[in-house]
Amino acid sequence: MTEIGNDPIFRHRNERQSHFALWLEPWAEEYDIPNGSEIIVNMRGSPRGEPEIDVFDDRATIYAPLGSFVDVVIDGIVQNAELASATITIPSDSSLGTRELTQILFGSFPDARPGGNPLPKSKWRTFLGKIWRT
Repeated sequence: MTEIGNDPIFRHRNERQSHFALWLEPWAEEYDIPNGSEIIVNMRGSPRGEPEIDVFDDRATIYAPLGSFVDVVIDGIVQNAELASATITIPSDSSLGTRELTQILFGSFPDARPGGNPLPKSKWRTFLGKIWRT
């Protein structure tokens, strides 16, 4: 069991009959929250600003502020201890926020899944081909 902060930036218990997804930007990490499970997201580091959070019926997207790290905990177990969101921060000297940077980098590539939009696996090859050719 991990220590959970007093004021998490996001807390959700999945009461749906199906899975709920959490997408973390700018790290492009996706977490699947099974029915009956609870996810808690804590922020640490030296964030510049507040996180932006979009919540939909089947998923949520968190745009963490620049200069931050996050800890993702599902049912009391840290999920991202070795992943980028827990170990790599985005430099906070940009005048843009995470949502704006994500849209600039990936907004013209809908297959890039900005904000965790679903993408059939077969389209990944097409998308990766576009990146490597440019």
